[in-house]
Amino acid sequence: MIRVVNETSQDTLNCRVVILNEDNQTSEIYGVFNLTAKYDQDSKVKWLNRGTKMAVEMPKDFPVETSIAVEYVDRPVWDFLIIHITDAAKF
Repeated sequence: MIRVVNETSQDTLNCRVVILNEDNQTSEIYGVFNLTAKYDQDSKVKWLNRGTKMAVEMPKDFPVETSIAVEYVDRPVWDFLIIHITDAAKF
């Protein structure tokens, strides 16, 4: 499972997480995440293999520069990634 959290200064955030091939080109879309408030979260469930390369694609017209942090959570039933999207100015 992948969960995306909007920690930016913007109220709405739409992005997509993609899976990359060996040439770092998009091979498939993992999911589109629609966040409608600050600190809103959206999750998608799809099997991923260890070592899969991924990227987060932001809209071209997104008004602030962003930074991304990924958190790995190991749970007994399944593991998941939390992608925190923040304003780049915070760091």
